[in-house]
Amino acid sequence: MSEMVDAPDGPSSRPPSRWLLPAFVAFILLAFLGTRGMNEPDEGRYSEIGREMAAGDSWLVPHLNGIGHFQKPPLIYWLTALALKVCGQNEWGVRLPSALAAAGTIWFTFLIGRTLFSRAVAVTAALVLVSGFEFFMLARTLTPDMTMAFWITAAILCFVRAAHTEGGRPWNWLFFVAMGGGFFTKGPMGFVVPLAAALSWQWTARGTAQRARLPWVPGLLVALAIGLSWFVVLSLQNPELRSYFVGDELVKRFASKAHGRSKPPWFFLPVLLGGWLPWTCFLPAVLVTAWRRWRQPERLQPWQALLLGWTAIPFVILSLSGSKLLTYILPLFPALALGLAYWLHAHAGSKPALFGRRLAFGCLFLPPVALGVLHMVRPELELSFWVPLLLAGLLFALAVAIRRAPTGQPAQAFNLIAIGAALLWVAMSTQVDALNPLLSRQASVRELAQSARAFAGPDGGCFVYEARTCGFGFYLQRLIGISRSEADIVLKPTAEQELRLLDTPADCARLAPSGKPVCGLILSQELGTSFSTNEWRELGRAGQFVLIGRTNN
Repeated sequence: MSEMVDAPDGPSSRPPSRWLLPAFVAFILLAFLGTRGMNEPDEGRYSEIGREMAAGDSWLVPHLNGIGHFQKPPLIYWLTALALKVCGQNEWGVRLPSALAAAGTIWFTFLIGRTLFSRAVAVTAALVLVSGFEFFMLARTLTPDMTMAFWITAAILCFVRAAHTEGGRPWNWLFFVAMGGGFFTKGPMGFVVPLAAALSWQWTARGTAQRARLPWVPGLLVALAIGLSWFVVLSLQNPELRSYFVGDELVKRFASKAHGRSKPPWFFLPVLLGGWLPWTCFLPAVLVTAWRRWRQPERLQPWQALLLGWTAIPFVILSLSGSKLLTYILPLFPALALGLAYWLHAHAGSKPALFGRRLAFGCLFLPPVALGVLHMVRPELELSFWVPLLLAGLLFALAVAIRRAPTGQPAQAFNLIAIGAALLWVAMSTQVDALNPLLSRQASVRELAQSARAFAGPDGGCFVYEARTCGFGFYLQRLIGISRSEADIVLKPTAEQELRLLDTPADCARLAPSGKPVCGLILSQELGTSFSTNEWRELGRAGQFVLIGRTNN
């Protein structure tokens, strides 16, 4: 294919109201945000640290069940604690920081698209981003990944604005400030992604007026000062933390399998394909276009190099890392949304685009069909019968709207698919609690915590033994006993902390005085082995978690 041309930005391509897009995004991100229970282990862990921070007086050192937790900088915990203070200790408050960070990421993506291309492309990019499956899920889940994506996208926006502003100020300095914010959220990827994107632009724009003027040396010092500030302060207070931060959290996390997150180098390929649904259906055509452009002798345009550096270089680095999780590729989705939106507007009427549109629309039928089948074969889950029917009606209305889309605006059909996909994910999210028994070790323990509170009362003991279920303490709103192996101990425990550390199943009974009940969460395979059914009785189940209880004699 020949070089792609900018999409038109005339009156016919503008949305009817500039408030429709923000209102739609707000609905998608906030609807039913607090209705489902928190999933383990991530939401449970981050929410409990935020709860303890909001309830205590230590905002510098995060604590998990009263024990110092040094695996992440405190920004996500600060945001969670503030949200809990404002919204109360509930799922809405826990997830609000991620939802707001997602809204900011979408807004920054829109601004990048409007600066580089046109308003019409920017609108499509925003809709593609919010309707992508993984982005939608993480926008409504408490993890630091969306907050880091916010800072990374903000940094790249500042770079783009610096390249389009005479002298670059103040955007050239804000680029480094945002990079520091990304590092302060979750570590080195806050530097890697913006630098890869910016340096790719700079290399392609060398010798032209499009090359951005950046204060590299002082700017990087500012970014490092922001990103490393917490680590430096804690290392000065506790010198033994220096080796932990550098050895365990930096070197071992990237170069070794010590954290138990080792996956093959191709791990992120299926993650990307599944996480970008329904837009994965357009990926082959986009890659063919990109390959043909790459083989042309002309130099890449700076914006093309920016998107390539934003996606390809971090993807390779993450694939080579010794630690891999599904959420790590989240910062790449804004670049994919921008590139796809540009391609859709440039090739809206082409056969590959029309084929991808049909395929993407067909993919949207799979979730409601799966939900309907599951409703019939697993009636004990109590899935709503009306949700699949509602989704089928939504897709039918979407098909009619696409067929009636103005012939002069072929890109509008893709916007409609994005709107339908986002509404589909919202409707599906209402069924997560019903699917809780199928979620294994990711299941929410909200109902089990309610049963534990009723069984143990205010004077009973509660614990979690050999299971990563920190949300149990959040729902009980108290510190509980935990097995030492799951405590993530870095500094030597105090005498008070030692009282809550459990070395054997027999230690669990000592958490309550004689005559008082004690209950706790264990994995299902531990019942009848480590915990005898003659002493402990089952009180409830959620996924692989079992709530057990006994009364001390």
